Amino acid sequence: MSSTQTETKTQIHGSIAVEAPELRVKLAYYLPPEVPRAPSIYDLELINGSRDQDIVEVAMHDVRGHESEFKIDTHGFQYLKVNSAMAKEDFDYDERIEEKYFPEVEDPQTTKIHHLGHIVRGAVLQTDFSKPAPAWNKPNRGIAPAPRVHIDFTREGGFLVLAQAFCKELSDEVRARGRRVLCFSIWRPLSTVRRDPLGVVDCNSVHEADLFKLARIFPDGARGENVVVKANGRTLPESRPCGHKWHYMNEQTSQDLLIIKTSDTGDCDWEMTPGGRVGSSPHASFALPGTENEPIRESVEVRCIIEL
Repeated sequence: MSSTQTETKTQIHGSIAVEAPELRVKLAYYLPPEVPRAPSIYDLELINGSRDQDIVEVAMHDVRGHESEFKIDTHGFQYLKVNSAMAKEDFDYDERIEEKYFPEVEDPQTTKIHHLGHIVRGAVLQTDFSKPAPAWNKPNRGIAPAPRVHIDFTREGGFLVLAQAFCKELSDEVRARGRRVLCFSIWRPLSTVRRDPLGVVDCNSVHEADLFKLARIFPDGARGENVVVKANGRTLPESRPCGHKWHYMNEQTSQDLLIIKTSDTGDCDWEMTPGGRVGSSPHASFALPGTENEPIRESVEVRCIIEL
């Protein structure tokens, strides 16, 4: 994927007009195959590789300076300025992440939070997909950014991963309680991002027809379900252009926390109702030209389920 700089554009967020630099970047969307594929333990190529890929050029807008205009309940993502007591080297140890960092990203007003695990990224883009995909409940580290436009979980996928991370009984109990259940990915750079930044989509520009549920199967036989994204319901590359509104933060630092909503039983009803609201934010990494020799992007993300 590549990108080029273009002129500054005026964007309207709520009642405020702001001037924001715009990049033209190429992103890896999903192009459904003619013959549907069965779930496979080797399906990471659908997330990180070139299988069933539709390369689409989009406008990417920098939120720097007006990041407060974006809210999790209205846009599906939100940037927060949050310091961490964790030193960068602390993220080399899974137990320190679980014991020290997990509590840092918890909201004390939340009724109940279940941490599904964490990923520490710090590698070049993946090209070898000969190994099975790891289970969601296993800590991952040293892996590459994910360039395919995707959403981490469907509503059902969140419950499936909860069963993997803890047990089926807990997943069933959370369902039975009937509370509003939200899934989030809490994403933080470990150092200032100079290459392969993370882009996020304003959920209001996403339609139900753009989303494709991807059934997953893991080496232990457990099932999962997440979402790959088509460019505005496209079935052929020559179809109408993509209308998704993409945003990123230029040179995002370790104090610039990004929260991404991945599912919400009280807001995202596209899975239950035809034409329903897509309250989750698709996201993907993308390449910046001329940054190939910059330090590899290092980041940590914590995925969690919250009961309200």
